[in-house]
Amino acid sequence: MKNIISIIALVLLSFTMKAQDTLKLKNGTKVLGAVTEVSSSEVKFRKTADGPIYVMHKDEIASISYQNGMEEVFDNTSSSSSSSSNTNSGSSNSSANNESKKIGNYNGNDEGFTTGKKHYGGPRIGMTAISDGTISKSIGTNVISQFGWQFETRFFTVDNGSSGLFEFVPMLGGLERGAFLPSASALIGFRTGSGYEIGCGPNLSRSGFGMVFAGGASFQMGHVCFPVNIAFQPNISKSYTSASYDYVTGQYTEHTQKLNSGFRLSLLIGFNARSN
Repeated sequence: MKNIISIIALVLLSFTMKAQDTLKLKNGTKVLGAVTEVSSSEVKFRKTADGPIYVMHKDEIASISYQNGMEEVFDNTSSSSSSSSNTNSGSSNSSANNESKKIGNYNGNDEGFTTGKKHYGGPRIGMTAISDGTISKSIGTNVISQFGWQFETRFFTVDNGSSGLFEFVPMLGGLERGAFLPSASALIGFRTGSGYEIGCGPNLSRSGFGMVFAGGASFQMGHVCFPVNIAFQPNISKSYTSASYDYVTGQYTEHTQKLNSGFRLSLLIGFNARSN
């Protein structure tokens, strides 16, 4: 059982070591994101897979280190010297240039600091390790497969790429064992601009009502996101009371039995596409 948990943790760790492009600014700041376009005067990039496009002038950038290991170094001395030769016209254009140089210029359709709701969805597959308890005893194993779907609503996305989430995840487990183990989770969570996320919420399964705690990361390929998540559901303990009658003494005796479902640790992967 410990080996299974260790393997799941190592798989998640390997996935979460996600590479990104790094913009090194002349003031020493480093900005992480995915560069989408490099023109003669500007660099465009996203901080998240479906986030807004940010625009930055090359004058502010010292170099770009791409996730494939390549590095691009910029030499903007000529552009800066030519701009200083035009004093009168330069002062009038300075404010316009500075405005366009600000990090966070958003070229999308959403307005303001936050964007509206976005809905996503996609399939989920994975495996669940179950500690000893009533569930593992009934199906005769400590590891089962999982199949399901994730419905995701992003309530807001701020300009640094972070977003607030609501996720509903129905799953069906144990089919390879001929078992029918449905479950459903509703999670409130938060995803950072770099794609890492955490969340928690109620879970309903054959064991009853409980809580689920989840974390993971999302990876982008084109316009599709590929999430990798680990979910932990604590043990659900229930007590059952029965009574037996003693014909000799004529008295009833109560017996209390405590049953544990066993905790569950799941590794899930899949993909998400925007539905509207």
